[in-house]
Amino acid sequence: MISRQRDQDTCPFPSEQAASVINVRWFNSKTHEYSWEDPKIKSHWKTITEDGETQPYYYNIVTGASQWDLPDELAWSKHEHEDSFFWFNKETGENTW
Repeated sequence: MISRQRDQDTCPFPSEQAASVINVRWFNSKTHEYSWEDPKIKSHWKTITEDGETQPYYYNIVTGASQWDLPDELAWSKHEHEDSFFWFNKETGENTW
């Protein structure tokens, strides 16, 4: 089980709002390790489409970088095949085992 931990004395917000305004640590009860990164986040890149726009841009929540081109981290996806798996790049159409 993974749980959030926050400083009760310094945070005037309910726990639901705390993650957006203060640093939150995550605790893994199986490994007894702490992490600053939410284990549910698979990528630091977020796809953003502005109102009225058709082309999205990509924003990195860690570095603050933004770009129009699809980041490699989002382009590659893992697919199972029989007893193995392969990677597919949805931007270029290439694949690799």
